Amino acid sequence: MTRRQPLCDRRASLHGTAAVSLRAVLLSFSILFLSLASQRAAAEEPELRVQVISVRNCDELAVRHKAKILAIRIAGIDCPHRPQPFATEAKAFVGTLVNKHILRVKPVGHDRHRRIWANVFLPDGRSLSYEMVKSGWAHASATAVDERLAELEQEARRTKLGLWDDSRPAPAATAKNIPSPHVIHPKHRSTP
Repeated sequence: MTRRQPLCDRRASLHGTAAVSLRAVLLSFSILFLSLASQRAAAEEPELRVQVISVRNCDELAVRHKAKILAIRIAGIDCPHRPQPFATEAKAFVGTLVNKHILRVKPVGHDRHRRIWANVFLPDGRSLSYEMVKSGWAHASATAVDERLAELEQEARRTKLGLWDDSRPAPAATAKNIPSPHVIHPKHRSTP
């Protein structure tokens, strides 16, 4: 035979459960608020003036800002990475535009690799992402919200510029579609 709990004990246990649930909800809201606040702070960061140190990939730069070295990921674009075809040409194109220049960088966020995602502007005010897509050395990213990038990509495809000159251009770089190092693109094979 089981004894029933007195009414006041049952209310106390229900109240304790509700308090735990309320704390969990408040903790969840706090975490959400802090994450949104950090994203908003990244978006509200002031425009930076940076000195380019090196081009790491065609969509990533190493820059100096004040006394710090920062990794900048160019927002809105994807481009071929090694060992994909045209990776070297795309990187060289970026290098000719940015090396040893002072650029304006407008941060829009951060990625999991601690790179700053940013819109990058050349000394004459042109957008680096626009120039890369317009010249055919980058794709408009699937997550890009700038419709102008998609228009520039279509124009580069139509006129067969950069990587679009190939009959089968490399898709945007992702881990699953980067060819293995032993695969040689037909256009890059040396003829005997």
